Amino acid sequence: MNIRNNKSKSAHITTQPFTSNIENLFNRAFCLLNSKDIEFGNENHFSIIEENPSILKTDKFKYVANNVDDYAKSEQLFSEVLKLKPSHTTSLIFRGIAKYQQMDYEGAFDDCSKAIITEPDNPFAYNVRGNIRKEMNDFKNAIDDFTTAIKLDSDYMRAYFNRGLAKYEIQNYQGAIDDYTITINFDDNHAYAYFNRGVIHDILKNYQSAIEDYNEAIKIDDKDVDAYINRGIIYYDLKKYQKAIDDYYTAIKYDSNNVKAYFNIALVKEDTDDYHGAIDYYDKVIEIDSNYASAYINRGLILEKLREYNRMLNDYIEENSLDHNYDEVGVS
Repeated sequence: MNIRNNKSKSAHITTQPFTSNIENLFNRAFCLLNSKDIEFGNENHFSIIEENPSILKTDKFKYVANNVDDYAKSEQLFSEVLKLKPSHTTSLIFRGIAKYQQMDYEGAFDDCSKAIITEPDNPFAYNVRGNIRKEMNDFKNAIDDFTTAIKLDSDYMRAYFNRGLAKYEIQNYQGAIDDYTITINFDDNHAYAYFNRGVIHDILKNYQSAIEDYNEAIKIDDKDVDAYINRGIIYYDLKKYQKAIDDYYTAIKYDSNNVKAYFNIALVKEDTDDYHGAIDYYDKVIEIDSNYASAYINRGLILEKLREYNRMLNDYIEENSLDHNYDEVGVS
């Protein structure tokens, strides 16, 4: 998950020519690692980062390339930098990120660990290694890395947010809420922090707090489909059916093929005894996703109530033929 809206001091932009082969290699590698947002040119990212390393804790750079080949080329070029300057910690970390993006988590971990040995007071290195450990499902040690990054730099917003993600995975829900709250205190436009905190409040059945967090996420991004659907599910659970329907319809406005929204509208229709309306929406779910087993089951149950036994049997036969290892998206 990318992190948005991290406020920080603006970087000093260096446009001076590259002064060495190392800088040229580094800049080519860095631009490939960020090729979705950055084109290789006269901007000297080597100097920008050397002069203002705190820029690495912001969201200025996303580390997202246009394709896998760019990550591979970036990795190779950072390796060339390290041949010329083996102690260049930043290149080690960025090579680790390039490996991470290619799902070489062991290689990424090794690079970040080497960087930490070389520069043990580098919070960026701990934050990156924490993300790698999180991807490897090593959540406890990921939390330790994020905590070390925070101890080294108490204003490191991204480390708080990332630690919240890891705490969520081990069901340390209060700890995650605390970290998301700190993130929001740093940046009250952090939609992901509001959304994720809302998810946890929802799990804990703190429904009003969850609704408030989803409201804030929607204020920041009024096209946040997941926030509308999650808020709609809470309204459904609270039997506020019209509010639930309104949220599902808004989600469909922004994502016309969202099966979760259609499925949940069908649930509302069914609960309010609008059986034919429910069937119409289950039809739509199956039209979009013919492997959606729950839609067949629920439609079959309604058809049984309506004594349409032939259609009911067809739904049960169809459901029985599906791959039940299939991961349904959007079951409420």
